[in-house]
Order: sequence, then C-alpha cells, then structure tokens
Amino acid sequence: MKIAIVTPYADPERGAAVIRVNAFRDYFEEKGCKVKIFAPKRAGVKKVKGIYRYGSIFELIKRIFAGNFDVVLGTSPPLTHNFFVLVACKLSGKRFVLDAKDDPFVFEPLPSLFSIKGIKRRIYFLLRAFTYKHADLLFFLTEWDRKLEIKRYNLNPKKCILVPNGSDSNIIYYSEKARKETRKELGIPANATVLIYAGSVGDEEIDKLIKAFDKLNKKDVFLLLVISIEKANEWQLEEMLKKAKKRERIRVVKNVPYNRMYRYLSAGDIGIVPWPEKYYTSLPVKIFDYLACGLWVLIKGPRKGALREFYRKNSFIGAYAYSWYKFQRILAHSIQNIKKLRKSRKMRQEFIKRRYERNLLLKRALKLIKGLGGVNEMGGV
Repeated sequence: MKIAIVTPYADPERGAAVIRVNAFRDYFEEKGCKVKIFAPKRAGVKKVKGIYRYGSIFELIKRIFAGNFDVVLGTSPPLTHNFFVLVACKLSGKRFVLDAKDDPFVFEPLPSLFSIKGIKRRIYFLLRAFTYKHADLLFFLTEWDRKLEIKRYNLNPKKCILVPNGSDSNIIYYSEKARKETRKELGIPANATVLIYAGSVGDEEIDKLIKAFDKLNKKDVFLLLVISIEKANEWQLEEMLKKAKKRERIRVVKNVPYNRMYRYLSAGDIGIVPWPEKYYTSLPVKIFDYLACGLWVLIKGPRKGALREFYRKNSFIGAYAYSWYKFQRILAHSIQNIKKLRKSRKMRQEFIKRRYERNLLLKRALKLIKGLGGVNEMGGV
C-alpha cells in the first residue's frame, strides 16, 4: 500500500507534529507500506531522504494529483494545505484521511468582519468545514476534540476515530547512566532537584513557569528547558530568560533529536506542563514522554477538558493546579518530598507501557487506512 503524508513540519525540524508524523511513517513502513512525506520548503531546512519539500500549493496539488498513492494522510494545523490536498484527492480518486489535531484558531475570538484579518479568518473556517465534512476518515487526539467537531460540523461519528498520542518505550525510557552524564554535561549537581519542560515557545505559559521558578527559595533546584524552536522565534525565549531572576540555575537545550530526548528527561525529576486555559480539548504529548521516563508530572491546566479528565482518571501520575498560585504551593511541596516521588518512577513507566505504547495505538489507524484503500490485513487487494 502506498501512503502520502502531508504535514506542516518534517525532519530535520523538531516538535510534537514531527514526532507524530515520524511515528505514522515508521509504523506504516514496518508493516510493509510505502510512505512519502510532503512538507513546505523553508529556508535553511536541509533535505532529508523520503521527504519532498514543495515550494507552493500548486506544486503540492500537482504532486498529489499525479502521485501513485492509495491514501493521503493530511496532518493539521494549519489546515489550509489540507483543503487543497483533499480537492486533489477527490479529483484523482484517492482516499483522504485528516489527522485532525487541535487548532488554535478555533479557541480565539474572530477578528472584525470588516478587517482583512477577519475576512481571511472566515475563509479559513469555510475551508476547515469543507475539509472536515468531506474527508473519508478523521483521526482525533482526544475524545473532547472528537465530540466538539462532530457537533460543530454534524459529522458521522463512525468516520471520526480516536487515535491518541503515546510514547515509544524503545526510544523514550529512563537511563541512570544518561541521567548522570547529562547532569554533568549541563553543570547540574547530581543531588539537585531538576524541573524539566519539553516543548515549544508560543503556545504554552513558559514565562509564568519561569516566574514560578524565581519564587522558589531552595538553591538546589534547577529548571531545564528542552525547547523546539525556529530561528525566527528565538527572540521570544531570550526575552523571557532576560527577565529571570535565577537565570544561573536555568539550563536551555534547543532542538534535541527525538532519539536523544530520553537523555534529558532522565536528568529530570518533575515534568512541567504549563498548559493554557483556552486549549481545553488538548492533551499534550509531552505527558506521555514524561511518564515513559517515570517523571512526576506537575500540571497547570484548564478547569475542564481532556487534560483535566486524563489527570482525574490517573491522579497517581502527579499533581494538578488550576492557577499559578496553587501550582507554586504544590511545586514547593513536591520538591520537599522529591525522594519519595523518585521511588515511584517505575509505576509511571509501567502505566505508559500498558496503556499508551504508541505502536499499539497506531495499529488501529493502519487497519482503518487499509480498509479505505481496499487492502486486507494480509496486504492484498
């Protein structure tokens, strides 16, 4: 079976979107499929085998239309390119699957209809509605997001499938050796307590996390920021770091390859999730990787939604706060009890292996994709 994946980001770029795309590709190829990835061409991004960088929407449409693919998997957001890919698929008789990840635009108020931005945003939502309604299959990361879009666009629930994120225990795992080596590399004492944040700049409340860290009185606590970031956005991070009162105890590592992420997570003790209130349908992928390394997870999150529900069902993973004030109090208490929290590392690792091993979650996705392409479980037509 031949599958095309259209994505806004791909190797050698970093981030959660790339991790998910690579997981799809690796699992599909392991099961005998041929996969080609399409991503936008960007200045300074090197060529990688198996990834085609297109220079324009028109070029992408031509490649999809003429390509010998059975199914095209489009990942979002942003969603614009997927609309045109969907049209190309319909015209050329290919099946289209939308990996419908949470879209920031949905949670933001619409600009004025009489502004250029307002007109563009409304056009975007028209394209979004068309893509959701006419995709042959839709994958969702959370049940909250799935239910929201079924209601919003009156979708057939049978074509809206839950394919959550997870972690790969062959790639992300705890290593005592890596813990010691990474702490030495970063100049962090062996006995220090390390708070770790892994993610990007822009969506999450990193600035408030740094402020919370500044209020800690203990001197043997460090903050490790493992950041996925583009060159154009580095100024944002630098501005936040300039305001930090305890900059000497903050360590920053940028654009770590996923197969080396375990080394930095192993160096940590408490995994931090500074999640904004408005993204209540989302469940950050970092949680699964934190837990795969056995980290105690401290969440500042929405009062309702997917993240809150995940914690409510699995409260042994860590602690949850609705406000930064409460987060500060829980953080101080967690640091005082860090030896006890470290001892329960194994339990959190086993939870991920049992419930959120990534390949187990992708198995269902491939079965459904093969069904669309008219391929049976043995690979025949």
